[in-house]
Amino acid sequence: MTRIAAVFPGQGSQSAGMLAALAAEWPQVEQTFAGASDVLGYDLWATVRDNPDDRLDQTEYTQPAMLAAGVAVARVWQAAGGPAPALAAGHSLGEYGALVTAGALGFTDAVRVVARRAQLMQNAVPRGEGGMAAVLGLDDDTVAAICESVAERTRGRAGQLQRARPGGHRAATPTPSQQAMSAAREQGAKRVVELPVSVPAHSTLMKEAADELAETLATVEVSAPRIPVVHNVDAAAHDDPDGIRDALRRQLYNPVRWTESVAALQAAGRRGADRDGPGKVLAGLARRIDRRLPAAAVEDPDTLAQGARVLRQEHVGDELRRRSRAGDRREPRHRPGDRARAGAAWRHRDRHGHQRPRRRQDRRRPGRGRGPRRRARARRHRCRDAGERRSSRRSPAHSDR
Repeated sequence: MTRIAAVFPGQGSQSAGMLAALAAEWPQVEQTFAGASDVLGYDLWATVRDNPDDRLDQTEYTQPAMLAAGVAVARVWQAAGGPAPALAAGHSLGEYGALVTAGALGFTDAVRVVARRAQLMQNAVPRGEGGMAAVLGLDDDTVAAICESVAERTRGRAGQLQRARPGGHRAATPTPSQQAMSAAREQGAKRVVELPVSVPAHSTLMKEAADELAETLATVEVSAPRIPVVHNVDAAAHDDPDGIRDALRRQLYNPVRWTESVAALQAAGRRGADRDGPGKVLAGLARRIDRRLPAAAVEDPDTLAQGARVLRQEHVGDELRRRSRAGDRREPRHRPGDRARAGAAWRHRDRHGHQRPRRRQDRRRPGRGRGPRRRARARRHRCRDAGERRSSRRSPAHSDR
């Protein structure tokens, strides 16, 4: 059984021309975007490729684009023969891509819901009057206190703390947001970055939008997922359709509990994660949360090959360790070509699945360069073989004497 989780990025990882290199080799990318374009009524792939009028910075275009990008990469991963995930999760918007991959949501239904979600979020605040910032180097309580203090001074509304990474994210209206960012720097934050998001997501400002989103979710078919999907709002997996709908509704105005979500993936026994979609934010977050967790970001042909190699080797090692504990010394099952793709890692793993360095004598012929006793034994064997060859060449008349 594979022990790999698929995770999907959310808004903020977008970039103009993303997945162009992958689309040049894999037709699944443009096919996925074409399916989304049929629902949206405009060419989504052209929007991503050309980014006219900086549309990718606008929520109503960004969210459908990121959903299609995540699903497209997941389809390419499957077509390339990558290990099938046993668990899935998504950061904020990426949760919809995880549900599509798990079979809980149809892709066209997900596009329709996400398009409506983006409109509701953008209409929740006046255009240009909302945003988010990432604060690194401060604990969550300090960031929360800064936002509450700034909100009181400006009589504004503070956003909810989003524990997406150490230090957290914070959402607020523009003027308090700049003041809160300055206050965070004064408190000793290592880094404060304003995110390319045009709405204050995961804050109380989205409560009314969440209630309207629930009406749209009630009109789409939601099924029990084939694999568990860890939800952001409670870092837990839900099997029933009503529980999934409620988690998606509450996610809109509650913090993203990403650290707890990654911990839930690890508790389920996942030893690796492939990050489906553009950008490398989630792979970096996974390493920041636990450096022992291998993560592969897939966004172009090179990262696709590298990610498949790393995670396949991790899966092979897990299978070897499992069989070692069970007393089974057979090689793990593999598809044709896996051994060639894995390369030296297959030949140089011990019975516990750990890689060992290739020793120099492994490349030498037996009996050479392995100590004086083995060299002497090799000489005796060569002399004996030479004597047998000389005796076989003797004539019968000569042998009778």
